[in-house]
Amino acid sequence: MGPSRLFPAAAIFALCAGFVVLLSWLTGPHGWQAGATNAAFARTLAETGSFAVTGTSEVVEGSTSLLFTLVLAAVFVAIPADFETAILASQALALAGLLVTMLLLGSRLKEAGTARPARLLILAAFLLLPAHLNEVQNGMEMTWFAALLLLLVLLFDRGSYLAIFVIPLLLMVRFEAAGYLLFAFTALFLFDREYRMAHVVFLITTILSVAAIAAGRFWMFGDVVPNGVWAGLTLPTDGATALAGIAQFLGETFELLLIAVLLAAVFRGTSLLRDIKFWLAVGFAGFALMAGPFEGHAGRMALALLPVLIVFVIEQVDLPEEAAPAIAPPGRAPFWAALIAILAAGIGSVESGRAALEKAAHGGVAQGLITPELAAQAGFAGVAAPVETAEAAHRTARALAGLQGALGSDITVLTHKIAGLGLCCEAPGPRVLDLTPVANPAMARGGYAGFADWMAEENPDLIVASGPWAERSGLYDSGALTAGYRPLIHAETLFWLRADHYATLAERAGTEMTAVRKSDVPNRVAAPLSAADLDYLRALPRPVEALTLAPDARALARAGG
Repeated sequence: MGPSRLFPAAAIFALCAGFVVLLSWLTGPHGWQAGATNAAFARTLAETGSFAVTGTSEVVEGSTSLLFTLVLAAVFVAIPADFETAILASQALALAGLLVTMLLLGSRLKEAGTARPARLLILAAFLLLPAHLNEVQNGMEMTWFAALLLLLVLLFDRGSYLAIFVIPLLLMVRFEAAGYLLFAFTALFLFDREYRMAHVVFLITTILSVAAIAAGRFWMFGDVVPNGVWAGLTLPTDGATALAGIAQFLGETFELLLIAVLLAAVFRGTSLLRDIKFWLAVGFAGFALMAGPFEGHAGRMALALLPVLIVFVIEQVDLPEEAAPAIAPPGRAPFWAALIAILAAGIGSVESGRAALEKAAHGGVAQGLITPELAAQAGFAGVAAPVETAEAAHRTARALAGLQGALGSDITVLTHKIAGLGLCCEAPGPRVLDLTPVANPAMARGGYAGFADWMAEENPDLIVASGPWAERSGLYDSGALTAGYRPLIHAETLFWLRADHYATLAERAGTEMTAVRKSDVPNRVAAPLSAADLDYLRALPRPVEALTLAPDARALARAGG
Protein backbone atom coordinates (compact mmCIF):
# COMPACT_ATOMS: atom_id res chain seq x y z
CA MET A 1 0.00 0.00 0.00
CA GLY A 2 1.54 3.25 -1.12
CA PRO A 3 2.02 6.26 1.12
CA SER A 4 -0.28 8.35 -1.07
CA ARG A 5 -3.34 6.46 0.28
CA LEU A 6 -2.02 5.81 3.77
CA PHE A 7 -1.18 9.41 4.71
CA PRO A 8 -4.70 10.90 4.40
CA ALA A 9 -6.18 8.04 6.44
CA ALA A 10 -3.47 8.39 9.08
CA ALA A 11 -4.07 12.15 9.25
CA ILE A 12 -7.82 11.64 9.73
CA PHE A 13 -7.15 9.08 12.46
CA ALA A 14 -4.73 11.43 14.22
CA LEU A 15 -7.27 14.27 14.09
CA CYS A 16 -9.98 12.06 15.60
CA ALA A 17 -7.68 10.79 18.34
CA GLY A 18 -6.61 14.36 19.06
CA PHE A 19 -10.26 15.39 19.25
CA VAL A 20 -10.93 12.78 21.96
CA VAL A 21 -7.94 14.05 23.96
CA LEU A 22 -8.99 17.67 23.42
CA LEU A 23 -12.52 17.06 24.72
CA SER A 24 -11.18 15.35 27.83
CA TRP A 25 -8.69 18.16 28.45
CA LEU A 26 -11.40 20.80 28.10
CA THR A 27 -13.72 18.85 30.39
CA GLY A 28 -11.10 18.44 33.10
CA PRO A 29 -12.79 18.03 36.51
CA HIS A 30 -16.21 19.00 35.13
CA GLY A 31 -17.15 15.43 34.30
CA TRP A 32 -19.36 13.06 36.22
CA GLN A 33 -18.65 12.85 39.97
CA ALA A 34 -18.60 9.02 39.91
CA GLY A 35 -15.25 9.06 38.08
CA ALA A 36 -13.76 11.23 40.81
CA THR A 37 -15.26 8.91 43.42
CA ASN A 38 -13.25 6.02 41.97
CA ALA A 39 -10.18 8.24 42.11
CA ALA A 40 -10.92 9.15 45.75
CA PHE A 41 -11.06 5.50 46.78
CA ALA A 42 -7.88 4.81 44.80
CA ARG A 43 -5.98 7.69 46.33
CA THR A 44 -6.98 6.74 49.89
CA LEU A 45 -5.97 3.14 49.19
CA ALA A 46 -2.59 4.29 47.86
CA GLU A 47 -1.92 6.62 50.81
CA THR A 48 -3.39 4.70 53.74
CA GLY A 49 -3.99 1.13 52.57
CA SER A 50 -7.70 1.54 53.32
CA PHE A 51 -10.36 1.02 50.65
CA ALA A 52 -12.46 4.00 51.70
CA VAL A 53 -13.28 7.57 50.70
CA THR A 54 -10.82 8.89 53.30
CA GLY A 55 -8.49 7.20 55.75
CA THR A 56 -10.95 7.65 58.64
CA SER A 57 -14.08 6.65 56.71
CA GLU A 58 -15.75 3.26 56.64
CA VAL A 59 -14.14 0.55 54.49
CA VAL A 60 -16.64 -0.19 51.73
CA GLU A 61 -16.60 -1.12 48.04
CA GLY A 62 -18.18 2.14 46.98
CA SER A 63 -16.37 2.55 43.67
CA THR A 64 -17.94 1.44 40.39
CA SER A 65 -15.11 -0.94 39.46
CA LEU A 66 -12.79 -2.93 41.71
CA LEU A 67 -10.08 -3.55 39.09
CA PHE A 68 -10.09 0.00 37.73
CA THR A 69 -9.76 1.40 41.25
CA LEU A 70 -6.92 -0.99 42.14
CA VAL A 71 -4.98 -0.07 39.00
CA LEU A 72 -5.56 3.62 39.65
CA ALA A 73 -4.30 3.13 43.22
CA ALA A 74 -1.12 1.57 41.82
CA VAL A 75 -0.68 4.67 39.65
CA PHE A 76 -1.08 6.90 42.71
CA VAL A 77 1.55 4.92 44.59
CA ALA A 78 4.01 5.78 41.84
CA ILE A 79 2.71 9.30 41.22
CA PRO A 80 1.26 11.08 44.28
CA ALA A 81 -1.88 12.83 43.09
CA ASP A 82 -3.64 16.04 43.94
CA PHE A 83 -7.19 16.65 42.70
CA GLU A 84 -6.27 17.68 39.15
CA THR A 85 -3.71 14.89 38.74
CA ALA A 86 -6.21 12.30 39.99
CA ILE A 87 -8.81 13.39 37.44
CA LEU A 88 -6.23 13.38 34.64
CA ALA A 89 -5.01 9.90 35.62
CA SER A 90 -8.58 8.57 35.56
CA GLN A 91 -9.16 10.02 32.10
CA ALA A 92 -5.84 8.59 30.88
CA LEU A 93 -6.76 5.10 32.12
CA ALA A 94 -10.15 5.31 30.42
CA LEU A 95 -8.45 6.42 27.20
CA ALA A 96 -5.99 3.52 27.48
CA GLY A 97 -8.92 1.09 27.61
CA LEU A 98 -10.42 2.69 24.50
CA LEU A 99 -7.12 2.43 22.64
CA VAL A 100 -6.75 -1.26 23.51
CA THR A 101 -10.29 -1.90 22.27
CA MET A 102 -9.43 -0.04 19.09
CA LEU A 103 -6.30 -2.15 18.52
CA LEU A 104 -8.25 -5.38 19.01
CA LEU A 105 -10.89 -4.23 16.55
CA GLY A 106 -8.14 -3.28 14.12
CA SER A 107 -6.61 -6.75 14.39
CA ARG A 108 -9.95 -8.32 13.45
CA LEU A 109 -10.29 -6.01 10.45
CA LYS A 110 -6.79 -6.98 9.39
CA GLU A 111 -7.74 -10.66 9.53
CA ALA A 112 -10.70 -9.84 7.31
CA GLY A 113 -8.32 -8.48 4.67
CA THR A 114 -9.11 -4.79 5.17
CA ALA A 115 -6.29 -2.55 3.97
CA ARG A 116 -4.44 -0.34 6.46
CA PRO A 117 -5.88 3.00 5.27
CA ALA A 118 -9.40 1.55 5.47
CA ARG A 119 -8.69 0.20 8.97
CA LEU A 120 -7.51 3.61 10.13
CA LEU A 121 -10.70 5.23 8.86
CA ILE A 122 -12.84 2.64 10.65
CA LEU A 123 -10.92 3.07 13.89
CA ALA A 124 -11.14 6.86 13.63
CA ALA A 125 -14.93 6.60 13.40
CA PHE A 126 -14.96 4.11 16.29
CA LEU A 127 -13.06 6.52 18.54
CA LEU A 128 -15.70 9.19 18.00
CA LEU A 129 -18.67 7.16 19.20
CA PRO A 130 -20.39 9.38 21.81
CA ALA A 131 -20.35 6.69 24.50
CA HIS A 132 -16.55 6.62 24.22
CA LEU A 133 -16.24 10.40 24.42
CA ASN A 134 -18.32 10.54 27.61
CA GLU A 135 -16.56 7.65 29.30
CA VAL A 136 -13.10 9.10 28.70
CA GLN A 137 -14.26 12.56 29.80
CA ASN A 138 -15.60 11.06 33.02
CA GLY A 139 -12.52 8.88 33.53
CA MET A 140 -14.39 5.63 34.14
CA GLU A 141 -14.02 1.90 33.57
CA MET A 142 -16.39 0.91 30.78
CA THR A 143 -13.68 1.22 28.13
CA TRP A 144 -11.71 -1.40 30.08
CA PHE A 145 -14.78 -3.60 30.21
CA ALA A 146 -15.14 -3.24 26.44
CA ALA A 147 -11.48 -4.08 25.80
CA LEU A 148 -11.53 -7.20 27.99
CA LEU A 149 -14.88 -8.41 26.66
CA LEU A 150 -13.70 -8.04 23.06
CA LEU A 151 -10.44 -9.82 23.91
CA LEU A 152 -12.42 -12.69 25.43
CA VAL A 153 -14.63 -12.94 22.34
CA LEU A 154 -11.72 -12.91 19.89
CA LEU A 155 -9.78 -15.56 21.82
CA PHE A 156 -12.90 -17.67 22.33
CA ASP A 157 -13.80 -17.57 18.63
CA ARG A 158 -10.29 -18.74 17.78
CA GLY A 159 -10.65 -21.69 20.13
CA SER A 160 -7.93 -20.40 22.43
CA TYR A 161 -8.10 -21.39 26.09
CA LEU A 162 -6.18 -18.20 26.87
CA ALA A 163 -9.66 -16.69 27.09
CA ILE A 164 -9.92 -18.37 30.49
CA PHE A 165 -7.43 -15.89 31.93
CA VAL A 166 -9.55 -12.94 30.80
CA ILE A 167 -12.60 -14.09 32.77
CA PRO A 168 -11.40 -13.05 36.27
CA LEU A 169 -10.37 -9.63 34.97
CA LEU A 170 -13.80 -9.09 33.44
CA LEU A 171 -15.46 -10.04 36.70
CA MET A 172 -13.31 -7.56 38.61
CA VAL A 173 -14.05 -4.70 36.22
CA ARG A 174 -17.84 -4.98 36.44
CA PHE A 175 -19.85 -7.18 38.79
CA GLU A 176 -22.64 -7.77 36.25
CA ALA A 177 -20.11 -9.45 33.96
CA ALA A 178 -20.78 -12.62 35.96
CA GLY A 179 -24.36 -12.65 34.70
CA TYR A 180 -23.35 -12.03 31.10
CA LEU A 181 -20.74 -14.81 31.07
CA LEU A 182 -22.76 -17.39 32.98
CA PHE A 183 -25.73 -16.81 30.67
CA ALA A 184 -23.65 -16.95 27.47
CA PHE A 185 -21.68 -20.08 28.38
CA THR A 186 -24.82 -21.87 29.59
CA ALA A 187 -26.63 -21.05 26.34
CA LEU A 188 -23.66 -22.27 24.29
CA PHE A 189 -23.58 -25.50 26.32
CA LEU A 190 -27.23 -26.08 25.40
CA PHE A 191 -27.09 -25.16 21.72
CA ASP A 192 -23.54 -25.92 20.59
CA ARG A 193 -23.17 -29.68 20.97
CA GLU A 194 -19.97 -29.88 18.94
CA TYR A 195 -17.94 -27.92 21.51
CA ARG A 196 -20.00 -28.74 24.59
CA MET A 197 -17.03 -29.84 26.72
CA ALA A 198 -15.16 -26.61 25.95
CA HIS A 199 -18.18 -24.64 27.11
CA VAL A 200 -18.21 -26.68 30.31
CA VAL A 201 -14.62 -25.63 30.94
CA PHE A 202 -15.47 -21.96 30.47
CA LEU A 203 -18.59 -22.29 32.59
CA ILE A 204 -16.70 -23.92 35.45
CA THR A 205 -13.93 -21.32 35.17
CA THR A 206 -16.49 -18.54 35.46
CA ILE A 207 -18.13 -20.13 38.51
CA LEU A 208 -14.79 -20.68 40.24
CA SER A 209 -13.69 -17.12 39.42
CA VAL A 210 -16.92 -15.70 40.82
CA ALA A 211 -16.40 -17.73 44.01
CA ALA A 212 -12.74 -16.69 44.38
CA ILE A 213 -13.49 -12.99 43.86
CA ALA A 214 -16.43 -13.22 46.28
CA ALA A 215 -14.07 -14.69 48.88
CA GLY A 216 -11.64 -11.82 48.27
CA ARG A 217 -14.43 -9.31 48.63
CA PHE A 218 -15.53 -10.88 51.91
CA TRP A 219 -11.97 -10.66 53.22
CA MET A 220 -11.65 -7.00 52.21
CA PHE A 221 -15.16 -5.69 52.85
CA GLY A 222 -17.05 -8.30 54.84
CA ASP A 223 -19.43 -8.73 51.90
CA VAL A 224 -19.52 -10.89 48.77
CA VAL A 225 -21.03 -8.31 46.40
CA PRO A 226 -20.23 -4.61 45.83
CA ASN A 227 -22.09 -2.15 47.99
CA GLY A 228 -23.46 -0.49 44.85
CA VAL A 229 -25.32 -3.69 43.96
CA TRP A 230 -27.13 -3.66 47.30
CA ALA A 231 -27.87 0.02 46.69
CA GLY A 232 -29.46 -0.81 43.35
CA LEU A 233 -31.61 -3.51 44.92
CA THR A 234 -33.10 -1.05 47.41
CA LEU A 235 -34.51 1.12 44.61
CA PRO A 236 -38.18 0.43 43.80
CA THR A 237 -38.78 -1.50 40.57
CA ASP A 238 -41.92 -2.39 38.66
CA GLY A 239 -43.02 -3.29 35.17
CA ALA A 240 -42.70 0.29 33.98
CA THR A 241 -39.10 0.40 35.27
CA ALA A 242 -38.22 -2.78 33.41
CA LEU A 243 -39.77 -1.49 30.18
CA ALA A 244 -37.90 1.79 30.60
CA GLY A 245 -34.66 -0.15 30.98
CA ILE A 246 -35.10 -2.18 27.81
CA ALA A 247 -36.32 0.94 25.98
CA GLN A 248 -33.13 2.75 26.95
CA PHE A 249 -31.03 -0.21 25.81
CA LEU A 250 -32.80 -0.44 22.44
CA GLY A 251 -32.65 3.31 22.03
CA GLU A 252 -28.86 3.07 22.23
CA THR A 253 -28.35 -0.11 20.16
CA PHE A 254 -31.44 -0.73 18.01
CA GLU A 255 -29.98 0.30 14.64
CA LEU A 256 -26.81 -1.72 15.24
CA LEU A 257 -28.75 -4.76 16.47
CA LEU A 258 -31.06 -4.57 13.45
CA ILE A 259 -28.14 -4.59 11.01
CA ALA A 260 -26.52 -7.50 12.88
CA VAL A 261 -29.70 -9.58 12.85
CA LEU A 262 -30.46 -8.90 9.18
CA LEU A 263 -26.95 -9.84 8.06
CA ALA A 264 -27.01 -12.95 10.23
CA ALA A 265 -30.33 -14.01 8.70
CA VAL A 266 -28.98 -13.56 5.18
CA PHE A 267 -25.55 -15.14 5.56
CA ARG A 268 -25.56 -17.51 8.52
CA GLY A 269 -29.02 -18.63 9.57
CA THR A 270 -29.23 -20.95 12.60
CA SER A 271 -25.49 -20.73 13.45
CA LEU A 272 -26.51 -17.66 15.42
CA LEU A 273 -27.33 -19.88 18.39
CA ARG A 274 -23.75 -21.13 18.49
CA ASP A 275 -22.18 -17.66 18.58
CA ILE A 276 -21.07 -16.20 21.92
CA LYS A 277 -21.60 -12.67 20.59
CA PHE A 278 -25.28 -13.33 20.05
CA TRP A 279 -25.77 -14.60 23.59
CA LEU A 280 -23.82 -11.72 25.07
CA ALA A 281 -26.17 -9.31 23.29
CA VAL A 282 -29.16 -11.18 24.72
CA GLY A 283 -27.51 -11.03 28.15
CA PHE A 284 -27.03 -7.27 27.95
CA ALA A 285 -30.68 -6.86 26.94
CA GLY A 286 -31.78 -9.06 29.84
CA PHE A 287 -29.72 -7.02 32.29
CA ALA A 288 -31.31 -3.81 30.99
CA LEU A 289 -34.74 -5.37 31.51
CA MET A 290 -33.94 -6.33 35.12
CA ALA A 291 -31.97 -3.24 36.13
CA GLY A 292 -34.18 -0.58 34.58
CA PRO A 293 -32.93 2.70 33.09
CA PHE A 294 -29.51 3.94 34.05
CA GLU A 295 -29.18 7.43 35.53
CA GLY A 296 -26.05 8.59 33.79
CA HIS A 297 -24.84 9.48 30.32
CA ALA A 298 -26.75 7.60 27.65
CA GLY A 299 -25.09 4.53 26.18
CA ARG A 300 -22.80 3.78 29.11
CA MET A 301 -24.18 0.37 30.08
CA ALA A 302 -24.14 -0.84 26.46
CA LEU A 303 -20.68 0.55 25.68
CA ALA A 304 -18.89 -2.80 26.12
CA LEU A 305 -21.32 -4.49 23.75
CA LEU A 306 -20.65 -2.10 20.84
CA PRO A 307 -17.29 -3.53 19.66
CA VAL A 308 -18.63 -7.07 20.09
CA LEU A 309 -21.57 -6.27 17.82
CA ILE A 310 -19.31 -4.53 15.31
CA VAL A 311 -17.13 -7.65 15.12
CA PHE A 312 -20.30 -9.72 14.75
CA VAL A 313 -21.36 -7.60 11.76
CA ILE A 314 -17.89 -7.91 10.20
CA GLU A 315 -18.02 -11.70 10.51
CA GLN A 316 -21.30 -11.93 8.62
CA VAL A 317 -19.62 -10.70 5.43
CA ASP A 318 -16.13 -12.09 6.08
CA LEU A 319 -16.84 -15.34 4.29
CA PRO A 320 -14.41 -17.87 2.80
CA GLU A 321 -13.32 -16.91 -0.70
CA GLU A 322 -15.27 -19.73 -2.33
CA ALA A 323 -18.47 -18.74 -0.46
CA ALA A 324 -18.17 -14.96 -0.75
CA PRO A 325 -20.32 -13.24 -3.35
CA ALA A 326 -18.41 -11.47 -6.08
CA ILE A 327 -19.65 -8.06 -5.00
CA ALA A 328 -16.38 -6.45 -3.94
CA PRO A 329 -12.67 -7.21 -3.65
CA PRO A 330 -11.48 -9.07 -0.51
CA GLY A 331 -11.63 -6.86 2.59
CA ARG A 332 -13.99 -4.35 1.03
CA ALA A 333 -17.20 -5.92 2.40
CA PRO A 334 -15.87 -6.06 6.00
CA PHE A 335 -14.85 -2.40 5.68
CA TRP A 336 -18.31 -1.27 4.63
CA ALA A 337 -19.98 -3.55 7.15
CA ALA A 338 -17.88 -2.10 9.99
CA LEU A 339 -18.45 1.47 8.84
CA ILE A 340 -22.22 1.00 8.60
CA ALA A 341 -22.24 -0.68 12.03
CA ILE A 342 -20.38 2.23 13.61
CA LEU A 343 -22.66 4.77 11.97
CA ALA A 344 -25.65 2.80 13.21
CA ALA A 345 -24.25 2.85 16.75
CA GLY A 346 -23.77 6.60 16.44
CA ILE A 347 -27.36 7.20 15.30
CA GLY A 348 -28.67 5.87 18.59
CA SER A 349 -26.47 8.18 20.66
CA VAL A 350 -26.79 11.62 19.09
CA GLU A 351 -28.00 13.15 22.37
CA SER A 352 -25.08 11.56 24.18
CA GLY A 353 -22.72 13.18 21.68
CA ARG A 354 -24.32 16.56 22.29
CA ALA A 355 -23.89 16.03 26.04
CA ALA A 356 -20.18 15.31 25.56
CA LEU A 357 -19.68 18.52 23.60
CA GLU A 358 -21.64 20.56 26.13
CA LYS A 359 -19.59 19.11 28.96
CA ALA A 360 -16.35 20.05 27.19
CA ALA A 361 -17.64 23.54 26.43
CA HIS A 362 -18.66 24.18 30.02
CA GLY A 363 -15.41 22.76 31.37
CA GLY A 364 -13.33 24.78 28.96
CA VAL A 365 -15.06 28.02 29.90
CA ALA A 366 -14.96 27.28 33.63
CA GLN A 367 -11.22 26.56 33.51
CA GLY A 368 -10.45 29.57 31.34
CA LEU A 369 -9.23 27.38 28.48
CA ILE A 370 -11.71 28.87 26.02
CA THR A 371 -13.70 32.08 26.10
CA PRO A 372 -17.48 32.23 26.53
CA GLU A 373 -17.61 33.94 23.13
CA LEU A 374 -15.89 30.98 21.47
CA ALA A 375 -18.27 28.55 23.16
CA ALA A 376 -21.19 30.67 21.97
CA GLN A 377 -19.88 30.66 18.40
CA ALA A 378 -19.74 26.86 18.57
CA GLY A 379 -23.40 26.78 19.62
CA PHE A 380 -22.88 26.23 23.36
CA ALA A 381 -23.74 29.64 24.82
CA GLY A 382 -24.61 29.52 28.51
CA VAL A 383 -24.41 25.74 28.78
CA ALA A 384 -25.08 24.72 32.38
CA ALA A 385 -22.91 22.18 34.13
CA PRO A 386 -24.31 18.91 35.40
CA VAL A 387 -24.95 19.33 39.14
CA GLU A 388 -23.01 16.26 40.26
CA THR A 389 -19.60 17.00 38.77
CA ALA A 390 -16.20 16.29 40.24
CA GLU A 391 -15.49 20.02 40.40
CA ALA A 392 -18.73 20.68 42.32
CA ALA A 393 -17.69 18.08 44.87
CA HIS A 394 -14.22 19.58 45.11
CA ARG A 395 -15.66 23.06 45.56
CA THR A 396 -17.57 21.72 48.57
CA ALA A 397 -14.36 20.23 49.93
CA ARG A 398 -12.50 23.52 49.58
CA ALA A 399 -15.25 25.27 51.50
CA LEU A 400 -15.10 22.57 54.15
CA ALA A 401 -11.38 23.07 54.66
CA GLY A 402 -11.89 26.38 56.43
CA LEU A 403 -14.48 24.89 58.75
CA GLN A 404 -12.28 21.90 59.40
CA GLY A 405 -9.50 24.22 60.47
CA ALA A 406 -11.88 25.89 62.93
CA LEU A 407 -13.59 22.76 64.25
CA GLY A 408 -10.68 20.30 64.21
CA SER A 409 -9.54 17.59 61.83
CA ASP A 410 -11.51 14.71 63.38
CA ILE A 411 -14.93 15.81 62.19
CA THR A 412 -17.62 13.70 60.53
CA VAL A 413 -19.29 14.98 57.37
CA LEU A 414 -22.52 13.66 55.86
CA THR A 415 -22.83 14.47 52.16
CA HIS A 416 -23.62 13.07 48.74
CA LYS A 417 -20.52 14.84 47.32
CA ILE A 418 -18.01 12.36 48.69
CA ALA A 419 -15.51 12.51 45.82
CA GLY A 420 -14.24 15.99 46.63
CA LEU A 421 -13.58 15.14 50.26
CA GLY A 422 -11.56 12.09 49.23
CA LEU A 423 -9.36 14.12 46.88
CA CYS A 424 -8.99 17.43 48.66
CA CYS A 425 -7.31 16.78 51.95
CA GLU A 426 -4.15 15.36 53.42
CA ALA A 427 -4.50 11.81 54.77
CA PRO A 428 -6.31 10.64 56.75
CA GLY A 429 -8.87 13.44 56.11
CA PRO A 430 -12.31 13.91 57.68
CA ARG A 431 -14.62 10.98 58.30
CA VAL A 432 -17.11 10.94 55.45
CA LEU A 433 -20.61 9.46 55.50
CA ASP A 434 -22.28 9.01 52.12
CA LEU A 435 -25.83 10.34 51.94
CA THR A 436 -26.40 8.10 48.92
CA PRO A 437 -26.45 4.32 49.43
CA VAL A 438 -23.54 3.76 47.01
CA ALA A 439 -20.83 4.05 49.69
CA ASN A 440 -23.11 3.67 52.69
CA PRO A 441 -23.60 0.01 53.69
CA ALA A 442 -26.36 0.78 56.19
CA MET A 443 -28.51 2.58 53.62
CA ALA A 444 -27.60 0.14 50.83
CA ARG A 445 -28.83 -2.85 52.83
CA GLY A 446 -31.84 -1.41 54.59
CA GLY A 447 -32.86 1.52 52.44
CA TYR A 448 -33.82 4.87 53.90
CA ALA A 449 -36.49 3.51 56.24
CA GLY A 450 -34.02 3.60 59.12
CA PHE A 451 -32.32 6.84 58.11
CA ALA A 452 -33.49 8.89 61.12
CA ASP A 453 -32.17 6.36 63.64
CA TRP A 454 -28.92 5.94 61.71
CA MET A 455 -28.36 9.69 61.58
CA ALA A 456 -29.05 10.03 65.29
CA GLU A 457 -26.46 7.33 65.97
CA GLU A 458 -23.80 8.83 63.69
CA ASN A 459 -24.51 12.41 64.79
CA PRO A 460 -22.41 14.08 62.02
CA ASP A 461 -20.71 17.37 62.76
CA LEU A 462 -21.49 18.83 59.32
CA ILE A 463 -24.03 18.08 56.63
CA VAL A 464 -23.79 19.16 53.00
CA ALA A 465 -26.94 18.05 51.23
CA SER A 466 -29.31 19.44 48.65
CA GLY A 467 -31.35 18.40 45.68
CA PRO A 468 -32.68 14.88 45.03
CA TRP A 469 -30.60 13.07 47.65
CA ALA A 470 -31.72 15.36 50.45
CA GLU A 471 -35.29 14.45 49.49
CA ARG A 472 -34.80 10.73 48.80
CA SER A 473 -32.98 10.15 52.06
CA GLY A 474 -35.73 11.72 54.15
CA LEU A 475 -33.27 14.21 55.61
CA TYR A 476 -35.84 17.00 55.60
CA ASP A 477 -38.43 14.74 57.24
CA SER A 478 -36.25 13.31 59.98
CA GLY A 479 -36.62 16.23 62.39
CA ALA A 480 -32.96 16.00 63.36
CA LEU A 481 -31.93 18.68 60.90
CA THR A 482 -34.39 21.22 62.27
CA ALA A 483 -33.69 20.43 65.91
CA GLY A 484 -29.94 20.00 65.92
CA TYR A 485 -28.34 21.93 63.06
CA ARG A 486 -27.91 25.52 61.91
CA PRO A 487 -27.77 26.53 58.20
CA LEU A 488 -24.59 28.43 57.31
CA ILE A 489 -23.26 29.67 53.99
CA HIS A 490 -19.50 29.57 53.69
CA ALA A 491 -17.47 29.88 50.49
CA GLU A 492 -20.62 29.63 48.32
CA THR A 493 -21.63 26.37 50.00
CA LEU A 494 -24.65 25.71 52.20
CA PHE A 495 -23.63 23.76 55.30
CA TRP A 496 -25.72 22.42 58.15
CA LEU A 497 -23.59 22.81 61.26
CA ARG A 498 -24.38 20.92 64.45
CA ALA A 499 -25.66 23.29 67.14
CA ASP A 500 -22.81 22.72 69.63
CA HIS A 501 -20.25 23.59 66.93
CA TYR A 502 -22.25 26.67 66.04
CA ALA A 503 -21.73 27.99 69.56
CA THR A 504 -18.00 27.21 69.34
CA LEU A 505 -17.64 29.04 66.04
CA ALA A 506 -19.63 32.02 67.27
CA GLU A 507 -17.11 32.52 70.09
CA ARG A 508 -14.06 32.05 67.86
CA ALA A 509 -11.94 35.13 67.30
CA GLY A 510 -12.20 36.47 63.77
CA THR A 511 -15.51 34.75 63.06
CA GLU A 512 -18.33 36.84 61.64
CA MET A 513 -21.90 35.67 61.06
CA THR A 514 -24.42 37.77 59.20
CA ALA A 515 -28.04 36.98 58.46
CA VAL A 516 -29.01 36.24 54.86
CA ARG A 517 -32.48 36.77 53.48
CA LYS A 518 -33.82 33.35 52.57
CA SER A 519 -34.87 34.62 49.17
CA ASP A 520 -31.22 35.51 48.52
CA VAL A 521 -29.83 32.09 49.44
CA PRO A 522 -29.91 30.70 45.84
CA ASN A 523 -27.72 33.64 44.75
CA ARG A 524 -25.23 33.05 47.56
CA VAL A 525 -24.47 29.38 46.87
CA ALA A 526 -22.85 27.78 43.83
CA ALA A 527 -24.88 24.56 43.76
CA PRO A 528 -28.43 24.85 42.41
CA LEU A 529 -31.12 24.39 45.04
CA SER A 530 -34.27 22.42 44.33
CA ALA A 531 -37.80 23.50 45.15
CA ALA A 532 -37.77 21.14 48.14
CA ASP A 533 -34.53 22.73 49.41
CA LEU A 534 -36.02 26.21 49.21
CA ASP A 535 -39.33 25.17 50.78
CA TYR A 536 -37.49 23.64 53.73
CA LEU A 537 -35.36 26.75 54.24
CA ARG A 538 -38.41 29.04 54.12
CA ALA A 539 -40.23 26.95 56.73
CA LEU A 540 -37.21 26.85 59.02
CA PRO A 541 -37.83 28.82 62.24
CA ARG A 542 -34.30 30.20 62.31
CA PRO A 543 -32.31 32.40 59.90
CA VAL A 544 -29.70 31.36 57.37
CA GLU A 545 -26.38 33.00 58.13
CA ALA A 546 -23.27 33.72 56.11
CA LEU A 547 -20.08 32.68 57.88
CA THR A 548 -16.76 34.46 57.44
CA LEU A 549 -13.68 32.94 59.03
CA ALA A 550 -10.28 34.42 59.68
CA PRO A 551 -7.82 33.09 57.07
CA ASP A 552 -6.36 29.72 57.99
CA ALA A 553 -3.31 28.96 55.90
CA ARG A 554 -3.15 25.36 57.00
CA ALA A 555 -6.76 24.74 56.02
CA LEU A 556 -6.19 26.32 52.63
CA ALA A 557 -3.14 24.14 52.13
CA ARG A 558 -5.17 21.03 52.91
CA ALA A 559 -7.67 22.07 50.25
CA GLY A 560 -4.98 22.45 47.64
CA GLY A 561 -5.26 26.17 47.18
